[in-house]
Amino acid sequence: MDSTLDADRLTEIIKSGSPAECIKYLAPHGPKERRALSKTAVALFKDGQNAYFNSASSGNDVRIDNARVAVFATASLSQMKSCGWYVILSKDLLLETVRQFQPDWLNDWVQHMLDDSPHHFQKLHWLWAADLCEKPSGDGYMLGVMIAPMHVHWPKGSSNDAKGLVDEKRDAFLRDLWRLFEVEGSSEFNLAGIAKYANGQDPWAEDLRDLSEAGWMDRDALLDAALDALARDFVQFRAGWFSRFYLFMEPTLDEQLARKDRFLRLLGSANPPTVSFALKAIKQIDKANPIPEAEILAAIVPVLQARQKGTVILGLRLVGAAVKRAPDRRRAALDVILGALIHEAADVQAMALDMLDTFGIADHPDLREVLSGYVNGLAPSLRERAADLCGGEVDRPPEAEMHTAYAPTSLQPIVDYDAFITEFLHALEDTSDPLRVELLIDGLARYGADLPPDFDRIVSPLAKRAEQILKSANDTTLRVGLAQLALCYCRQSPPKLPERLLFGSMVSLGWSHKSTSLGSESFVTLFMRRNNDVLAQVQQGLRLPLLCRPTDDRGFVSADALSDLVSAYEDAGVSPSPYDLSLALMRLAPEGREDTLKDLKPSCEVTRALRFALGGPLEIGSGDADWLWVAAAAGRIPRVDVPQIAELAQVKAPDVGLCAKYTVSISSHTLDVYTYPEVSVKTSPRITERPPDTYLTSLFHLTTAGDFSGSICGHSADEIRWSSLVWPQNLRPFFMQGSQVFDPDQKLSNSPYAAFLEPMLMPYVSLDDTGTLLLAQSLGGTDPAVRSLAIDVLIATITEDRLAPDVFAKVTIDLIAQAFLPAARWTRAFGEVAGISRQHAVFICNVVTRMMRFDATEPPRDIGGLVELLFELHVETGATLVDPEARACLGSVTAGGKLGKFAKRLLSHQQS
Repeated sequence: MDSTLDADRLTEIIKSGSPAECIKYLAPHGPKERRALSKTAVALFKDGQNAYFNSASSGNDVRIDNARVAVFATASLSQMKSCGWYVILSKDLLLETVRQFQPDWLNDWVQHMLDDSPHHFQKLHWLWAADLCEKPSGDGYMLGVMIAPMHVHWPKGSSNDAKGLVDEKRDAFLRDLWRLFEVEGSSEFNLAGIAKYANGQDPWAEDLRDLSEAGWMDRDALLDAALDALARDFVQFRAGWFSRFYLFMEPTLDEQLARKDRFLRLLGSANPPTVSFALKAIKQIDKANPIPEAEILAAIVPVLQARQKGTVILGLRLVGAAVKRAPDRRRAALDVILGALIHEAADVQAMALDMLDTFGIADHPDLREVLSGYVNGLAPSLRERAADLCGGEVDRPPEAEMHTAYAPTSLQPIVDYDAFITEFLHALEDTSDPLRVELLIDGLARYGADLPPDFDRIVSPLAKRAEQILKSANDTTLRVGLAQLALCYCRQSPPKLPERLLFGSMVSLGWSHKSTSLGSESFVTLFMRRNNDVLAQVQQGLRLPLLCRPTDDRGFVSADALSDLVSAYEDAGVSPSPYDLSLALMRLAPEGREDTLKDLKPSCEVTRALRFALGGPLEIGSGDADWLWVAAAAGRIPRVDVPQIAELAQVKAPDVGLCAKYTVSISSHTLDVYTYPEVSVKTSPRITERPPDTYLTSLFHLTTAGDFSGSICGHSADEIRWSSLVWPQNLRPFFMQGSQVFDPDQKLSNSPYAAFLEPMLMPYVSLDDTGTLLLAQSLGGTDPAVRSLAIDVLIATITEDRLAPDVFAKVTIDLIAQAFLPAARWTRAFGEVAGISRQHAVFICNVVTRMMRFDATEPPRDIGGLVELLFELHVETGATLVDPEARACLGSVTAGGKLGKFAKRLLSHQQS
């Protein structure tokens, strides 16, 4: 035996020996002696780990196992934690190693590993099964128990199934199994998720039933535990497993009757499916052994306020049955039934009104007063009847407020050096206002060269914060760019782009279901390059304002201000930055152009381009400033094709002399059993080669250029907001970008894509075709933040007469009929908007009428709800359906259900 341990010898064994040799070498020595070699063991393990993950090798490398054994024998708890999951040995070697070395940190390490990931349960449970460590506690352990059936090698009857585990530590493990009904799980680890991905089986339901049939778990206790779990109001998806397990156990009628009180309590659950589950059980129990009417009426109140139509109807039927058995309970029943009138479905409201009438609400003045408060929230077709029942009147929809023209607000520039530094510090914390960011860059251009004597002291906080941001892994690219700019300014070093630009980071393109990366041609990198040009001017001692500084809150640059600034650059003998000047031309305000054009005296290529952008003649010089003329053409109003500029350009691209034309295709594609919506936009002229990055207009179209792709407008809301200022007088390509990255089924806690909708709230913004497409998509999405903003946009655009109903209707019905998105998403939004005013109701009625252009032989799913809404809107507005295409479409409907019912009612409805 070696009398002392040697790092070189241990290294030799790890690199060329075997796990058995490693154990033999280390086992004779005590923990303190072994700990001296821990750094060597951990370093060799991590080297082997990196080599494994950075190679194409798959399979076990015996040297890795050697290093693992050495780590177990020598490491401290903190070192073990730093090694992560890859340090775990295979079963037999793990047990042998732990028996040999008996590390004093084993209990804490096992608990840490399970808290880190319950998946480790499968590899570690042998330790406490063999009494080598204490059985862990806490939710991490229970989640490990929970997901044990998920592992691939799980043949029934093997030592991996629940019975096998029970055989090893029966009593202790049985106590743990009851905790399956107490631990909700997480988004990744939960019983419902395990069942969902178990190929049509439910391993835990089957195992628990088998254990019950074997007499190891009490059947009544299992049924009670399932209902107790439902009473805990776990997240809806996770709670669903417990109701399904209860039904999987096939309870008898006697077992149901014994749990009447539990089911009555579950009617107050926050989860609608749990309420429906309990309600069905109550119906069965009440039929077999009538429940006291007072108990039903007391428990049924939350049921009648549920969103699910079927749940409310079943609840109303139970109330009706109770009153039929006990007529003296009519007054109490009327109180309860009134609550059902808040439901949005007209047939639920109609059923409630029928019951109120039948049970004699007319005999109770106080309840009639309560009913009067519900009248104007009912479906229009039911309001007159409700008003007759309560003796009230129907309020007519309010008229929309008068819309006034938008008056832009002038933006005040930064006034001095101190204010510039203060704004820079603010921008490093908050980049949500792109106008404020632009005023900051203008402040840099005008005051950055005025270095005070105590410059280093003044900019020290700015430099420190910039360094912190550049070291952070989670900041947006916009903030990183500003931080790099600040650091270069504070250190007076040459301008440069940040080293860790997000090139290659993956983002979803949503509707197209593919990924792309933020490439160098994006508006975020345009922002940085423009800023670096400004900093270069400042470091040359120049004090010239930013040409593209917005002069009003729309993001526009006034014509007279730009003319004066161009003259100032010409007088100083300074050539403007291509990015700065291009942005200035693309931001030219529509007002004041004629007056500025009259006073403008062209003396160089830049002033001739400005004259052309303002509406003057085209006079291209002999220089190589093709980018300048591309931007000048973009600044003209109205935009028209300019073939001379297209010929001058180095490449052929949309909005490079020739206006972009869009062709939208709405369809779907099926992958496995899933159908995905697909909205694609083809742009012409087609880009055939990469445009120069100074062709700012072409950047919008790279994602539709076939070989080129990228999240051009950025990944965060702040980056998207800044991108909306690139070409504020023409937001068509900006909205097209939003359409291409939008995902209708994506739900985010704070979706950045809502920023694509924000400009639509401004009354001076025209939606055009791409904006209308994006609005329709957003109304049909599942993200609550995006949908809520889209509804606000729809309300505003109707009020201000900025939305074309025919274009909006066409794209919306295509999303429903061609992309197979649920019509119910738009039905809810349209119903909410229609209630704003009579103007909004008439507009939505017009839109939905124009949507009645679908194939009646194969109608889109959920379209019946839209037809019902259309009927209610015709009742509310007093109109009759006269549109011949809509009448022909609805007249061809042969389906039953809501679609057939309301198609007939709509066609027969007469003008009131």
